[in-house]
Amino acid sequence: MKQRLPRSLGPKAKRFILKEAPDAVASCMVEFAPNAERNAVDTKLKQLNGKIRSWDASSRIMTVEIPAAKLPELANLDLIVYVELAARYMR
Repeated sequence: MKQRLPRSLGPKAKRFILKEAPDAVASCMVEFAPNAERNAVDTKLKQLNGKIRSWDASSRIMTVEIPAAKLPELANLDLIVYVELAARYMR
């Protein structure tokens, strides 16, 4: 039976989960719920072996690093609206 991935995962995040090793670290842009508090999100993220890189309360966007295998769990959190892989910066 195939794994059903959450709808709150973007297409690039889903592809990353399917193609990369479970312990590969994903850099993601995450939209969080209006009622989400940074401490609560940070605690949940640490439980998933992830960490917040940046947090912008006005746009409700944060950047995080998290293992590929934990992306579905992150997307299923009540405090999270949408998760997508961050674009790599190239010079």
